[in-house]
Amino acid sequence: MNKGERVPRVEVLTEIPGRDHEAVLSEHVPSEMLADEYYADQLVERIGWALVDAEQQEHAIHARNGGSATAVSTR
Repeated sequence: MNKGERVPRVEVLTEIPGRDHEAVLSEHVPSEMLADEYYADQLVERIGWALVDAEQQEHAIHARNGGSATAVSTR
């Protein structure tokens, strides 16, 4: 990949009513990366971690704002 070349981005964001979205994961992912099983597996693993982190942040903020925090699934 050449410097300055545009590459699609994958992002996992928190979504909390009344607040701006916050990126938990944001990375450029060239399509050829998915052709390599090792790199594709690593990306999926990072996305999974980011989803868990986003859920935990959302639940923690909800709990601080007077709501009841539900248990986060570790799937």
